[in-house]
Amino acid sequence: MRSLQRAALLATVFMAPVLRADVTVRYKNDFQSASFLPAGAMPSKSSVPQLSVMRLKGSKAYADLGAFSSVIDVGSGEITLIDADHKKFAKAPFKDYENRVEEALAAIKPVLSPEAQKTLDSMKSSVALKKTGRTDVIQGVQAEETEMTVLIDMALPEGLPQAGPMMRVVMQFWGARPEEAPRVPAIRQLAGFSAYNSAVMNPFEMIEKTLAHVPGMSQDFAPKLRELASNSPLLLKSHVALFMPMMAQLAQQMEKQGQPLPAGFDPSAPLIELNTEIVEMSVDAIQDSVFDVPADFEIASFDEILKTVTAPAAAVGNAKK
Repeated sequence: MRSLQRAALLATVFMAPVLRADVTVRYKNDFQSASFLPAGAMPSKSSVPQLSVMRLKGSKAYADLGAFSSVIDVGSGEITLIDADHKKFAKAPFKDYENRVEEALAAIKPVLSPEAQKTLDSMKSSVALKKTGRTDVIQGVQAEETEMTVLIDMALPEGLPQAGPMMRVVMQFWGARPEEAPRVPAIRQLAGFSAYNSAVMNPFEMIEKTLAHVPGMSQDFAPKLRELASNSPLLLKSHVALFMPMMAQLAQQMEKQGQPLPAGFDPSAPLIELNTEIVEMSVDAIQDSVFDVPADFEIASFDEILKTVTAPAAAVGNAKK
């Protein structure tokens, strides 16, 4: 604990000039799912905001994520969740928020039959991270690509084909090269805030707790994310694609049985894709009011706000049952 306090104090002292600057980062998002998937099998396009915004000012960070927005105050160690649609908000220490998120994730876990639960419990995964050597210039910033591949496997019911991993997730992240921080003010400020935030709050602990609710998720996933974040403080572009290699074997089995394949079926195509790219990066002054909750919003419990946030995930889970 003392070492953490020293780290936070040192971060505050050495980064104070850095943390005074304001930063606005805006991303565009594009979510696509395979045309042959049945309705409700995956999150809908409307569940992913077309634009997401992050703003930093001093020790505060604001993020607009579509369904809700959040304000993290590293100075006070508090987080505020804001539900603009229902004009409600909840505020709590970050540690309490972690516990609430864990409870919310446990609450949306679908009730499965013993056979289905046994299959789910057999799930296992592996994670690999590598620099591809590919480079690009994005919004005038020199960027390099890091690729993360997650392989997910599980024991399938008898009669279903199984050759190789059941699922493969490929994620390509383009981050600013380290030498860009001294040249680009926004990257320099983000690097300072990231280090300060990690020293005080340790956001990766939250990620690890969240992943604990994902069946079979490798314990290497959170450390790989930590390594990825250490490569660059600013994400410039990303591409996430989910594949199911077993689809090819399943298609062959269906054809042998004389069953028609869904229209547009392509076993080698990704089931879902998510593209994110930065469209704005500035250090213009930000009004303090951006980080304030509107006066006409009502205070609510974290449970109530989180139900709004997790509703899409619950809906998808129910559609699959």
